[in-house]
Amino acid sequence: MVVKLIGGILIVMCGMFTGMYLSGKTREKTLFLQQYISFLTQTKAMIEYSGENIGNVLLRVHSVPLMDHLIGEVTGMLDSGVDFASAWIKAAGHSAERNEFDRADLPLVMDFGDGFGERDAAREGAKIQLVINNVTSRLEQSEKDSLIKQRLYRTVGTFCGILIAVVLI
Repeated sequence: MVVKLIGGILIVMCGMFTGMYLSGKTREKTLFLQQYISFLTQTKAMIEYSGENIGNVLLRVHSVPLMDHLIGEVTGMLDSGVDFASAWIKAAGHSAERNEFDRADLPLVMDFGDGFGERDAAREGAKIQLVINNVTSRLEQSEKDSLIKQRLYRTVGTFCGILIAVVLI
């Protein structure tokens, strides 16, 4: 009887941990969007105030660990002579394939690179601000969805664990 009780508790805990893992995955999406806004804000400031080319700007952007691979791939393509818009779109597509961010956010990420470098600094800043506004609204929606999904995943995980434990005992 004690073994069954311990087994039941372990099964319930497995359900709980599965729910907690899935709820953590929803936080990653929100974290990526926050870091993307930070990246855009830093990039906008550097373009407006430093006047450097985009390759140097990307190398100086920091505190965006979820975007390091994307930025590294873009700078590598820029060094090999690919234009920024093409490099950004290719790198964003590769990052989405590697699940570095949610595929639903791919249009927001690609929007930054679309036509980038074809305008003067003031118009580039306005374009980046537009992308920041779009990402901010997506972030607000994602945070609301994340809270709901976190509760749901934890509850369903716990309930499934209890249900399996009851059936097996």
